[in-house]
Amino acid sequence: MKGKLLLLVLCLVPSLATAQKFDNQDRERYRDALRLIAADVRKYYYDPKMQGFDFDGRVREADEKLKKSESLGQSLNIIAWTLDGLNDSHTRFAPPGRVTRQDYGWRMAMIGDRCYVTQVQPKSDAEAKGLRPGDEIVSINKAAPTRDTLFTLEYIYHVLSPQPGLRLQVRGPEGQVRELAAMAKTRQMKKVVDLTGGNNEDIYDLIRAAENADRMTRTICREFKDEDLGICRMPEFILDGEHVRDMINNARKHKLFILDLRDNPGGYTDTLSHVVSGFFDREIRISDRVGSKTRHEAADCQRAQRPLHRQNGGVD
Repeated sequence: MKGKLLLLVLCLVPSLATAQKFDNQDRERYRDALRLIAADVRKYYYDPKMQGFDFDGRVREADEKLKKSESLGQSLNIIAWTLDGLNDSHTRFAPPGRVTRQDYGWRMAMIGDRCYVTQVQPKSDAEAKGLRPGDEIVSINKAAPTRDTLFTLEYIYHVLSPQPGLRLQVRGPEGQVRELAAMAKTRQMKKVVDLTGGNNEDIYDLIRAAENADRMTRTICREFKDEDLGICRMPEFILDGEHVRDMINNARKHKLFILDLRDNPGGYTDTLSHVVSGFFDREIRISDRVGSKTRHEAADCQRAQRPLHRQNGGVD
């Protein structure tokens, strides 16, 4: 399904795009990139049989599409489509950074089986066009967002092929469907960044970006003493063992504990092992590590000194 969606959006993304010069030299550059990426996948991918997928056939098909590509965005989408056929969330194409950044002025999220607008930036074109938090997103450039396709849509429009605007179909709380074209705000980025100390502004920009990324992935815990409840939100498995133990020890102070893993895409296997070990009083196998040349029966969960489960009706 994801591969079909990515190819569908590939055909639709030029809807609000501006024309760009793209010649045969550019096409050859991305054909070379495809060959290098394909060679790395064949060499390093964990399953030599590519999970039964005809990867070489997909590469040949992508190469033919690149010969006819008409833009940078289309070329990047074709390369991403090649890897998308593996249906592996840990194997995807990360293109080079761009000199411009598109801010669409709104955000969305899946709630149940439907996609809703969660934020609209004040004074954005989206707000001016009438987009409101709580509106249901019916389609984005004719592609309907679902739990299976939302990541792919965001990957395309934020990473692979940022657009000057998006055509939306939305349904308001009253149930009426309306169409709008919400234009993005384009921010020019620097083509050359000075990290030698001659321009402290560049360094501070990178520091702020790293701090913002850290805030987005930071595990946050809250206590509600009246309910004897502890809640931890873990956006990614990136904590070291010491911080995981602190989280588990804090959980044991409460009769009830909630570990919120919604939208957690994964992370370090060691972190996962430490987290799982806090919930069991015995060693369990949580995965087998498979490599392109070797296979290891791995990741037996470490034995927790004090399991989180309590026999007196506490937390499981």
